[in-house]
Amino acid sequence: MRYDCTVVVETYNSDLSKLYNTLLSIIKQKNIYLQIVVSDDGSSNFEKELLEKWFEKNLVRDYKIVTSKVNTGTVKNVIRGVKAADAGIIKLISPGDLLYDEHALYKMVSFMKKENLKLAFGKGAYYSHEDDNIRLYDFWNPKDLEPYKARNKLKIQKNYLLYRDYVLGALFVTDKTLLLNYLTKIDGLVKYAEDCSVIMMIADGIEIGFFDEFLIWYEYGSGISTNGSKVWEERIRNDNNNCFKLLYNAGGAYKDVFAWHLGNRNLKTFWYKLQCKLHNKKVSWRKTNYIQQMDIEKLKKQLEI
Repeated sequence: MRYDCTVVVETYNSDLSKLYNTLLSIIKQKNIYLQIVVSDDGSSNFEKELLEKWFEKNLVRDYKIVTSKVNTGTVKNVIRGVKAADAGIIKLISPGDLLYDEHALYKMVSFMKKENLKLAFGKGAYYSHEDDNIRLYDFWNPKDLEPYKARNKLKIQKNYLLYRDYVLGALFVTDKTLLLNYLTKIDGLVKYAEDCSVIMMIADGIEIGFFDEFLIWYEYGSGISTNGSKVWEERIRNDNNNCFKLLYNAGGAYKDVFAWHLGNRNLKTFWYKLQCKLHNKKVSWRKTNYIQQMDIEKLKKQLEI
């Protein structure tokens, strides 16, 4: 029997309790045949045997564990995990993030199959958890959802490539072949920001679908994009610049935009800056009620609070 989806769990010196919570959210999924791949990037504290015992205790047989002797960076770690996957659809997830409820993946994968999509994302519920205290956040990425709801490819490209109004990477579900193809394109130039593969997809006109339901609980402040570290900010900035260099060299309608992002100021600079400013102001005016849409009881149940 073929797997409907492989969930690739990316680990590196991860908190074991967070890893187990994430794995529990996966094995509780219903109406879908899943495989789990844990891909570890050379952790100093990774105990494969302990994890195997956890899988055995929880009666999980459809899993693989792939490891690296040294730390190679997120992109290479994701590539290892995706290559080990046996399903044609991939969901990447990190320890601390949780699938929203027991039907989240079934509904998401069903949506992709129905719409014949190779790239799609759902909604993310941002949270933090410390000492049994849960905090929810009224955040959303991308800030502008309208182009995705309208399936307006040109507006999506503009939001992504000019405004850099990106989808939170943790929200994606992707076709395996497509993902590997684009990860291979950035491998060696991009080390940590595997989401750059999606920027490349959008630039190439790959259709992206939006499933208007919550897919994951996203642990805000723990990921490399939200932890506030200046070191990680610089690393991600370098990765993005290398991605823009690839896109600039490939040419196309947005070549001048990529040059501008890379610091090549020209006569269009004022126009680009103005458009970005107007976009940011427009989305900042919109009222949000994301917290009101979240079912905190589902999160408490997963965290056993």
